[in-house]
Amino acid sequence: MDTELQDILELRDILIVEPDRAWRERLARGIEPQAIVTVAEDFQTGRRWLDALRPHLLVANVRLGNYNGINLALLATEVTTCVVYTAFHDESLAREAQAAGAFYELLVALPVVLPAYLEGRVPARDRRNPAQYWRARGRGRRATDGDGIH
Repeated sequence: MDTELQDILELRDILIVEPDRAWRERLARGIEPQAIVTVAEDFQTGRRWLDALRPHLLVANVRLGNYNGINLALLATEVTTCVVYTAFHDESLAREAQAAGAFYELLVALPVVLPAYLEGRVPARDRRNPAQYWRARGRGRRATDGDGIH
């Protein structure tokens, strides 16, 4: 099998659910060379794509109107690695995301940290302490964060 075909077969399906068009495009552009990216602008569309695709990685904004990215993560955690994110840190949302089996990130960190998720360089669960990690550092996961215990 030639290398180009093998690379295509190894691409991961990624679903990004983000209401802001500019951020949807920015996040998709950052990982498209490494993944097959599907985007959705709201919870309902995201849920339909989630059911149809069963993507390797779900990346969803916490704030999606009447529902949120954590609701999507609850539907997907059995088959999908989930990352929920927000523009402003909220410790209770971080804990809720972790309890749902999802990783929690800040929006500004996503373009940098998504490759680590895509390449599977993260532990099975997000075990970082939201009270210490984000308040002190204000950033998301890095590939060098190891098991995420701080």
